[in-house]
Amino acid sequence: MFSRMPTDLIAQITSHLEFLGFTCSPVQKLIFAKHPDKPAVAFQLFKGGVLFLTGYSAKKTVMEDRVGFLEFVNRANKDAGIGRFVADFKGEPQLMVEAWYPNEYERTAFGAFFENWISELTTYLEREAETGRKYLE
Repeated sequence: MFSRMPTDLIAQITSHLEFLGFTCSPVQKLIFAKHPDKPAVAFQLFKGGVLFLTGYSAKKTVMEDRVGFLEFVNRANKDAGIGRFVADFKGEPQLMVEAWYPNEYERTAFGAFFENWISELTTYLEREAETGRKYLE
């Protein structure tokens, strides 16, 4: 069954993530989802679907090796199929990872999307662990 209402979509995704063991809390326009073993994520309605975000604080030393950090981010994007890795230098430097899901909830399709996105980002960070330790806190 497909959702036609954005608020239904947020409710369905929240319910799905809670089933997966996430604790979801609304804060203004965002829903924050925390899990004991998976990255914390936030999500919100965005351009006809839902934008998912997770972030990793970067060490202040990335400013001394900005090119190296950007190469680290670019390697992630080269292999990414679902997410987009973004170097964010506004305020404290960080690595943001985002993905967009369309406004049509279907349990199996959403489950595959979400698990693949989480796997994509964690696999990259595990594979690049040595470089990640250099740049991320």
